[in-house]
Amino acid sequence: MKTKNHLNHLNLALIVGSLALASITQAGQHPRYQLIDLGTFGGPSSTVDSVTECVNHHGITVGAAETAGDPSKTETLTEALSPEGFHDDGQVDRSLLDPPLTSSGPDRTITWACQLTPSGPVCKSIGVIWDLDPWEPIAPGEFTCGGVDVRNTFSQTFMSTRYYNNDYKILKRRQFNQVQEVLSLQPDGSGNLVYVDSNYVVESVWGIPADPDTITEIHNGMDARGMAGQGPGPRLFFQMEGRAVYSPDGEAIQHGQWDLTTDPEGVFAGVCAALLP
Repeated sequence: MKTKNHLNHLNLALIVGSLALASITQAGQHPRYQLIDLGTFGGPSSTVDSVTECVNHHGITVGAAETAGDPSKTETLTEALSPEGFHDDGQVDRSLLDPPLTSSGPDRTITWACQLTPSGPVCKSIGVIWDLDPWEPIAPGEFTCGGVDVRNTFSQTFMSTRYYNNDYKILKRRQFNQVQEVLSLQPDGSGNLVYVDSNYVVESVWGIPADPDTITEIHNGMDARGMAGQGPGPRLFFQMEGRAVYSPDGEAIQHGQWDLTTDPEGVFAGVCAALLP
């Protein structure tokens, strides 16, 4: 199994995004901050998550809101604030893009805007993915604690930018991701819980345009952090954070703290210790 697929296999962490800092402080200088009134995103309640409470250097932030109506049928929505106004210019034939843009579906809402530049199309998206089958086993009979399947539910928000060449073939993708996941041993998500959150940026570079076998991925930030929801002792018991480069042949070069790579048995033991009563 390739190192970069460990988290996908266990669903311990999905790709999540961190926003760029609102200001950069150089040596000998005082930081500069700009306060922006975002207003509200509508609905009976809305929020900007504590991780994404800043506006990035593109002037974009992400939040969530509940729609008005039946509280049992509320939907998660995202909206973007973009003072620079990246809007679709209507000049990109999306049917020619390779690979095509990801579409919305039953478990996701994705909004795209594309502009044609001298070097090729540039497309930006903002999206939300949610769990259609909460508390289903992650890997039945394989990922267990005390013989009981580990179950999960999750939500993900992201912002992505794709760069295509003049032949409409993709060259690079940069994606800010944020995922929140909860693990449980119970079909209804009750009992002891483990919280796994991720907040990092993935940059994908195609060695050959649009050829998926030539992708190099660079991860920066916190791929995953696991915390026990209850019990004595330290709440944080594993962390995957730093910089990682994954080559097309599956080789991984990691800098920082990557517990699931260096001590997978210890991570799984920690998960079970936190989940078992």
